[in-house]
Amino acid sequence: MTTAPEPPTPRRDHLHPVADVFLALVLLAVDAVAALLASLAGMEAAGYAFFDTGADNSDVSMTRSGVYVAAVGVVVLATAVAAGRGRAYFTAFGQILAGLALLLVAAVALTGSQGS
Repeated sequence: MTTAPEPPTPRRDHLHPVADVFLALVLLAVDAVAALLASLAGMEAAGYAFFDTGADNSDVSMTRSGVYVAAVGVVVLATAVAAGRGRAYFTAFGQILAGLALLLVAAVALTGSQGS
């Protein structure tokens, strides 16, 4: 006489929706800080004088700042892929939107720095 195996218990592979939204909001705040720091670091690397009121910053190129922001955008899109694989769908969607927005801003900065 054999016993019947127990039915498998349903497994939850995804985050609770509230935890997913909370994670999305936290990551969006981190993305905003990272983008701001990357932009400031790029401007400083390009020679922008932040605290010199008499400095002429008209000849400073925004190319480095655009490249730094694009790098942050790629990292944000990579976190979107990781969130999607972890089945955190709200987080993945928010990260995709944030990453695309950062890449769009970087593209505008790179094309605008070419001059007219």
